[in-house]
Amino acid sequence: MHSHWVNSDFVPQITSRLLSLVEAIATLRERIQGAAVTLSWVPAVQKDTRTRNVHACTAIEGNPLTLEQVRALAEGREATTDMRSRREVLNGVAGLRVGAPKLSFCAKPIGVVAESTCSWVSQPN
Repeated sequence: MHSHWVNSDFVPQITSRLLSLVEAIATLRERIQGAAVTLSWVPAVQKDTRTRNVHACTAIEGNPLTLEQVRALAEGREATTDMRSRREVLNGVAGLRVGAPKLSFCAKPIGVVAESTCSWVSQPN
């Protein structure tokens, strides 16, 4: 820090106005942080995002299933596929539901080419 920028004679003055403003800010901050926002469409978006995440991560690793096939497996429906592809998708779905419900499986953003971006893909069920 340059000495010509520092006023060594400065003494902060805490006034009643300043205290009331700080108190008002703290009160508003608590109200904002405590506000629960419930949106009916959020669970559907989260479910769709998880499905797309599993599809993208398994596709990066060479899984041939379409998004619709992944969606069917995630919802417990049947999809015509080989056992390995099915296992990869079901492992990804299970991992998102149980192991890390708020995290993405891809270690790198989708679109970044990297080896083993989704470590769970080849793990047995």
